[in-house]
Amino acid sequence: MKIFVLFFCVLQSVFLTAQNPSDPDPLFNASTGFNNNVYKIYVQPDEKILVSGLFTTYQGQSQNSLIRLNADGSKDTSFDIGTGFNQFVMPIVWDNNGKILVGGGFNYFQEQLQNYLIRLNPDGTKDNTFDIGSGFGGYVYALAMQTDGKILVGGNFTSYKGQTQLRLIRLNPDGSKDASFDIGSGLNGVVNHVTILADGKILVAGGFTTYKGQGQKGLIRLNSDGTKDTSFSIGTGFDQSVNMVEVQPDGKILASGWFSTFQGQSQKGLVRLNSDGSKDASFDVGTGFIGSVSGSVLQANGKIILGGQFNSYQGQPQNYLIRLNANGSKDTTFDIETGFDSNIFTLTSQPDGKILAGGMFNSYKGQTHTRLIRIEAGELLSDADFTKEAIVVFPNPVKETLFINTNDGESVLNVQVYDIQGKRILDKEIIGIELDVRDLESGIYLLKIKTANGELTKKIIKND
Repeated sequence: MKIFVLFFCVLQSVFLTAQNPSDPDPLFNASTGFNNNVYKIYVQPDEKILVSGLFTTYQGQSQNSLIRLNADGSKDTSFDIGTGFNQFVMPIVWDNNGKILVGGGFNYFQEQLQNYLIRLNPDGTKDNTFDIGSGFGGYVYALAMQTDGKILVGGNFTSYKGQTQLRLIRLNPDGSKDASFDIGSGLNGVVNHVTILADGKILVAGGFTTYKGQGQKGLIRLNSDGTKDTSFSIGTGFDQSVNMVEVQPDGKILASGWFSTFQGQSQKGLVRLNSDGSKDASFDVGTGFIGSVSGSVLQANGKIILGGQFNSYQGQPQNYLIRLNANGSKDTTFDIETGFDSNIFTLTSQPDGKILAGGMFNSYKGQTHTRLIRIEAGELLSDADFTKEAIVVFPNPVKETLFINTNDGESVLNVQVYDIQGKRILDKEIIGIELDVRDLESGIYLLKIKTANGELTKKIIKND
């Protein structure tokens, strides 16, 4: 009887549908989400998720500006910041010892003076071995961690510990200033983003127009001692602020922001540069974006996911999120339909390739998602590929035993079962094709099925 049912269900595989790569991940449940903006997201090595912003609640409960979530979107209660911050938190970095550095617009943490930068222990308590004294004289917008534990800090500050320091500094692991990094008179405008390259050089992006009194608009590459790297030349540079840069595996650099020109030529919101700072003509955005790009993720397949404050690309409506092919053309397989209702401020990729987006939005594709969402972000399978990869589960609805079959006979390695709130309630390796579900209560569940070729999510109904 089982053989007959298995054969019948394989024939019925035509009823299965491939998941759209732009779909929300049903296993991530932020519920009512945040009551104000999300600015940054950082995925820890253990896949827990740090989220910063201007919010004061998460899922209706008090949470001031920083939180750590479990992989399913629930609050990680082992990370306790108490009363938290009095103002927004923005950049987040993880140091070599598992401690957490955050910066922003705050000057109090747990009702104690703390000017714009702090290092926390893994449990959320303040790390008192990191001493910034009186701290910064202005907001911290950017952090980057070197392999030696030194920390690059950027923002709109004009002092550190009471001494003049214009918008960029490198700190030692204990919080003292690293005197070997000398920026002289520094930058005359805000630093939005700092990236450390594999060779130790440093890309700095922002709204500045000079460095050490010399013209330098929006982007600069520094040597490890703070001197300008003259082998990187952007000419007359950008007309407006660069929000961030993303370095590709081939060394090319994606720069995004509010700008509308580069080197005096129209270039709206996004440009790709060669490693010497010249424009990469093989990457063509045409008329580009109306608005700003503020978040980007490079995918393993060479495609680029971008989020921001834009609502069109190349003259066509595109609400706040898009995926581009490696040449700058729109990837039409990543269909966001009506998209988001408001701005995206940050995008982050997980190890499994899924994308976390944060911002000031309240909906995506017409469904409520309050300022945080996780998107599948994989490839849309062709009919032939999907037939090969399709997984059949039956019977559905099920009472006692669920059978799982792959059309090509590939072994199922692991099955996880989640309830409709996104809580994982079963995680097991299975032998053969049977899964005992008798202990599940009646209701709707999601199965995350892992094979050697990847993962697929299926919905099942459990009946008594």
